[in-house]
Amino acid sequence: MRWAVEAELDDEYDLCQAVDEFWEHEPAAADWHMLPEKLTHRLRHFTSIPGEETFSRNDRLTDWLIYALEQDRPQLS
Repeated sequence: MRWAVEAELDDEYDLCQAVDEFWEHEPAAADWHMLPEKLTHRLRHFTSIPGEETFSRNDRLTDWLIYALEQDRPQLS
């Protein structure tokens, strides 16, 4: 899962469209547990690159972090 998110975040040319097939097989809730921690670490250590659209990359990373946190949340029955 982490690889799929990282690939999408780092894909500047929309070449990772095949990763959509990975997400079609929805991971179990327990599988989401480590992803928010890894994405939080990446966000904390995010550095901008001169000439790069920093806001866009940072915004996508934040969106993934929010989504991962929502998926990691215990489901109420």
